[in-house]
Amino acid sequence: MINPTNKEFADAVFHTLPTGAHIYGTAFKEAPDQAGNGVWFGGAIKDRSLVRRSNFTNGECNTFYVVSSFYPDAEGRVYRRKAQFAAAHVITLDDIGDGMSAKIPWDKVALPGSFVIETSPDNCQVGYILDKPETDADLFNRVVDALIEQGLASPTDPGMKGVTRYVRFPVGTNNKTKYDPPHQHVCKSWNLERRYSLQNIIDAYGLTLAPPTPERMFDRVAVHHTDDPYLKCLSDLGLVLSAKPRSGGQFEMVDILCPFHEDHTDRIEVGTVYVIGGGFKCMHGHCIDRTFRDVKERLHLKYGVDTAAIDAETAAAHEQVMTKGTLALVEYLNRKG
Repeated sequence: MINPTNKEFADAVFHTLPTGAHIYGTAFKEAPDQAGNGVWFGGAIKDRSLVRRSNFTNGECNTFYVVSSFYPDAEGRVYRRKAQFAAAHVITLDDIGDGMSAKIPWDKVALPGSFVIETSPDNCQVGYILDKPETDADLFNRVVDALIEQGLASPTDPGMKGVTRYVRFPVGTNNKTKYDPPHQHVCKSWNLERRYSLQNIIDAYGLTLAPPTPERMFDRVAVHHTDDPYLKCLSDLGLVLSAKPRSGGQFEMVDILCPFHEDHTDRIEVGTVYVIGGGFKCMHGHCIDRTFRDVKERLHLKYGVDTAAIDAETAAAHEQVMTKGTLALVEYLNRKG
């Protein structure tokens, strides 16, 4: 079978799902390099979305799934968040080939893929379906990090890292603005018998893994009744360490776990503050030039946060404050007059 449907593909990649876990993905018609953050929010993929006519099946949309499955939260909502990680199911290498978007030559591919999908002209994704779901997120991340060290991805490509990574389905279209006409995905090879353990991948590529990340216990706190939507978002993600802001001169800040800790040399998560009103400072070298704009991008890509909606909420709150202030000023001036 060379042309699997997205339903057949999902059934093969996610052949064993942890009890209660869900596949996650997104599909949209907008060009990815021009689309707003909202299209990346995605959701749990139901079987019916993969069998009836939908954005996932019509072949005209950008179609993505996440390499991992996720558990619902306490309220039954499924989000693409590390905190809800259930298991990783596939490792993919992107940008293999000779096309204008390719970064890795074919001779660096040391292990035959379970599938090969051409996601842009002469540029392929090679996937390794895992023989059993990997529930150790740290081990999975260390294997991916080692692949990056081997030159099998750009170290600055945030899309390669993490258990919340999006990759393309075999049925779909890549309509980034640089492709004219848009490129229809092509499944170049498909072999259901090829399932691999992480050790198979480690051995084939001669990978040396970093030591396991120490298990760190932090007293995460929930922030209630905050007027700062991003602080509330960080709290909902379990990233806030101090419920009460502390003074930083003319600013107030709270201690948080760094959203970029996977990029830190030692993966230490602390030493980071969120500045009330939309600011960020991390003391680690990898984050020295990062701004809150980078944090918003990370929240969107890693945790599936709809930052566009939060920005709109923040703008509305500011407008309301300004309106109240203006009315108060007018009332004051009228009294003075």
